[in-house]
Amino acid sequence: MPSAWWLSRKAQRYLERGAPRKALSLFDQVVAVHPRDRGAWLWSGVALAEMGRFKEARERVQKGIALDPAAAAGPLLLARILFDAGQPAEARRHLRDDHAHARTLLAASLVRLGQISPAAELVGPGLPHAPW
Repeated sequence: MPSAWWLSRKAQRYLERGAPRKALSLFDQVVAVHPRDRGAWLWSGVALAEMGRFKEARERVQKGIALDPAAAAGPLLLARILFDAGQPAEARRHLRDDHAHARTLLAASLVRLGQISPAAELVGPGLPHAPW
């Protein structure tokens, strides 16, 4: 069997190419062998979200967050999944405003909630490029 690193990297390339089912299959192989691989849990959640399977995506990302609660990527990915699932208020609870991408998603959540002025104050003169 290929290494977990190789499988994860190949899975990420599938995500980049718009093939989340193939990516999920590889991430599932990684977590089957390495259940404490935070990245595989997080990115398998992204793959599920890309397929519109938001409840499962949330569960996967939460498993990844539980493995490393201090890492910034987990809450940002969770917030993005919640935002895409139409839950901007819940997404907002997982975001800190000290990260450019988090500020962008937080501002988008505020806009969806009808809070335009706070969103405008948060992003200031421009928006950063989103990582997804």
